[in-house]
Amino acid sequence: MGVMIVGFIMAAIGIIVIIRGNIPFIKTYHGVNPGKEKLHCRIEGVILAFAGSFFMIYSYFRFSSSVLTVLILSASVLGVGLEIVLKVFK
Repeated sequence: MGVMIVGFIMAAIGIIVIIRGNIPFIKTYHGVNPGKEKLHCRIEGVILAFAGSFFMIYSYFRFSSSVLTVLILSASVLGVGLEIVLKVFK
């Protein structure tokens, strides 16, 4: 049940970040090109929402924790790849 709550909170924060376009409690984004802060935040929000949904799916189906780790790492690698392709980093 705790994994479901953590997943729901992560997904909710991810959706809020996507809508607002900024990450809560962060004022400056070091290493991000000026003018691309909102894109960076939205990519990070999608990754956070995916990770939260993976946690919620994990609590229902109870597959192995290695599968969960691979899913979260693949989402993170996809996000970093998107940021590099879209030239978000300096």
